Amino acid sequence: MADEFMLTARPIRVTGPAAQQLSDALDVSDYDLLDAVCTIDGIEAGGAVTGLAVRLISGMQKETSTGWVEVAAFTPGGLNTVGKADAVHVSEKLLKYLRWEVTGLGGATAVVFDIAGMLRRRGA
Repeated sequence: MADEFMLTARPIRVTGPAAQQLSDALDVSDYDLLDAVCTIDGIEAGGAVTGLAVRLISGMQKETSTGWVEVAAFTPGGLNTVGKADAVHVSEKLLKYLRWEVTGLGGATAVVFDIAGMLRRRGA
């Protein structure tokens, strides 16, 4: 059985490195597999953009950002123009919570993106 998820409740605009608030982290404790797509909805830039660097991180608690680990990273080159999307598949066991983290804008001054996908239980 698969369940759809939206990691961003709406398109998110970032102007530099940022992470999803801990309180908004998604509980994925019932799932083993994840397929996610990050889509670029808008780019503000004065020149060439190499792409948004965004990753999915997983952790055991929502009280602190300490202890969160990367479970997947989207390819920046696939996230360099409006309408482009990049997909990732995670087949390792996820920790209790999932959230996004932007590590770079690739030359843009601001980027608007969203992340959605499917969560699955192994063997289901």
